[in-house]
Amino acid sequence: MRRNKHSTRDEIRRAIQRIEHGRPKRIGKDRCRMNISTVAREAAVSAASIHNTYPDIAEAIRAKTGKTSRSTLDAERLERKRLIELLRLARERLKTAERDIRRIASENARLVTENAVLKAKLASRNVVSLGEISSSRSASAQNAQTPTR
Repeated sequence: MRRNKHSTRDEIRRAIQRIEHGRPKRIGKDRCRMNISTVAREAAVSAASIHNTYPDIAEAIRAKTGKTSRSTLDAERLERKRLIELLRLARERLKTAERDIRRIASENARLVTENAVLKAKLASRNVVSLGEISSSRSASAQNAQTPTR
């Protein structure tokens, strides 16, 4: 028996009401849960026809179960975009921090080396810095050039 679209829509609506009230005709009461597949079985139509031919009814069924597909997908999509942006910002901060760590480590190594050299100079009495030698040479050169009377 072939039904027209209007009578099928009415049968689906009646099936939804029977399931809501817990008095299904075609499915067992233990399997009486609100979802598209049970409504389709109760209305004697395929679940695909509810999805494809009656998307408004499919959305109403999802709303009754608290799973509106469009709003759920939109919310998930927005949350995913927000998290991706947070991840991008965190990666940029990480790169900046790693660059700073490399710069600080290089500066630290230079300072450790300079500190070791200075400690070695202080520890030995016969080490004279080149700056002291050049200043003492220039002073002795000046003394040699000045005429003695």
